[in-house]
Amino acid sequence: MGLRWQAGNGQSISLLHSNWIPRFQLDPSCYNPRILPEGGGPLVAEVICQGEGRWSDEKLSQWFDPPTSRAIKAILLPRWDVPDKLIWHFTADGVFSVKSAYHLAVDLDRRRGGWRSSVSWMDKPSWIRVWEVKIPPKLKVFVWQILNRALPTMEALIEKKVQVLPRCPVCWNGPETMEHLFLYCTVARVLWDYSGLEYLGEGLPRHTFPLFLKRLLVLIHQPSVVMAVVAVLWRIWRSRNWVVFEGKQFGILAPMRQFHQQYE
Repeated sequence: MGLRWQAGNGQSISLLHSNWIPRFQLDPSCYNPRILPEGGGPLVAEVICQGEGRWSDEKLSQWFDPPTSRAIKAILLPRWDVPDKLIWHFTADGVFSVKSAYHLAVDLDRRRGGWRSSVSWMDKPSWIRVWEVKIPPKLKVFVWQILNRALPTMEALIEKKVQVLPRCPVCWNGPETMEHLFLYCTVARVLWDYSGLEYLGEGLPRHTFPLFLKRLLVLIHQPSVVMAVVAVLWRIWRSRNWVVFEGKQFGILAPMRQFHQQYE
């Protein structure tokens, strides 16, 4: 939600399963499944005339209905071989801003029934509580990503047809779902114990972490405890990213020693 692909060479984007056509939602009625190539689903690269900076009119007309073909042709392609990239759909330049995320969240909540700005802090929805706590904006967005299942875990990447290993890159003891990452991974267990917050959420169902977190935030009565919970979640995510993107290997004490740097 909020992110979409900007086509470059098309090598990273699933033609049928990724969000890449502006203001357009692909569904089975838009394409001819009998003509599309088999084997894991085609990539956007297959409808690009590589090196020419244009779409393949022949393939688009064969594979898609006219409205879909027109929507795809309206997308400008780079003339050079550049990689695809993820951009933020709700700003003109594709760059994420906290303001746009806030307005998007407000709009979505209003569509689901809304909330009154005059209600007390205790009566506000879970994400509104987070937005009003005094923590850095990037942490508010981080929690919003969790609640909307927009965090790029291995499970989420695989659902988007990105070829990655499904196992948790930190402990390798199970697939990296949100539930595993934030509740059952070795680093997560240590950080929850170290924070003194391991008792929170006892009795709440844990099969879906966004729902678990949403219910947990509703039960918390103090903004300071919300801040502490967000700090633990952020440290877990940062520790995970050290392994994935920086190749760091560390003992289990490392996340504990760096716990005070959760806002970095």
